[in-house]
Amino acid sequence: MVVNPDCIFLIGDKCLILWNLKDHEQFELTDSYLSRAIELVEDISRLDTKNPIDQELMLNNFVINDISPLHEWGWDELSRIFHLGTKNIPITQIPENESEWSEVYLQHCHEALHMPFPSGGRLVTTDNRTQLSRPDQKTSFSNTLTSRATSRQFEASPISLSELSEILFYTLGYLPERSLPTEAGFPVELGQRRCSPSGGGLNSVEGYVYVRDIDGLKPGVHYYNSADHSLHLLSEGFPRSFGSLLSGQHFSNNLPFGILNRPWFR
Repeated sequence: MVVNPDCIFLIGDKCLILWNLKDHEQFELTDSYLSRAIELVEDISRLDTKNPIDQELMLNNFVINDISPLHEWGWDELSRIFHLGTKNIPITQIPENESEWSEVYLQHCHEALHMPFPSGGRLVTTDNRTQLSRPDQKTSFSNTLTSRATSRQFEASPISLSELSEILFYTLGYLPERSLPTEAGFPVELGQRRCSPSGGGLNSVEGYVYVRDIDGLKPGVHYYNSADHSLHLLSEGFPRSFGSLLSGQHFSNNLPFGILNRPWFR
């Protein structure tokens, strides 16, 4: 018998909780159960199958027969906790046919639509604003795909503002051609769409642009406002090289600009 390595302890509100990550079960421990659990962690040979506390710890898989060789994780503990804690979340009542699945989905949609949606105030605006032009859309899709490449060598020459504008528009910008009509039944806040995945209209990824050498744009960190396709200067200049901010990836020091993504809503 061994103590289950899939169990961890959490500090709750004036209590200690035993969490079985794999079984998705949590138990609030009293002093006697906590003391006994610590004793078994220190020495499993103290296990007494006639002890009522030990019996309950075994029943709830704090103590198990053995650890399978397949149980070996191999990565860090934090990733293991996340993996097990979010895997195979139990469902109290599993739908059995298409009709029941549809009912559950519609109920979920109804509940989600009645939750307060984050206001548009999350979009950053500053007095130092640069309106970007719309791209001409003349580049063919096949040329775009075949010319794409990853590079770690950058010339010490500026990039035009129109080039940056086009990249931002087709990665994080809201496309008028893809916006949903109001008669589709979606809230206005969920009607905008991008070329990149829009998360069902949540558009949960925002763009911050590191600008070092763009014609007509002040060096610094800019916020990209997807709603009106504009840049807003947040901070001018840089206290350190860009490579220092990227954990020593100093090949990026000569980067004319870089787009940094940040999720804002889940």
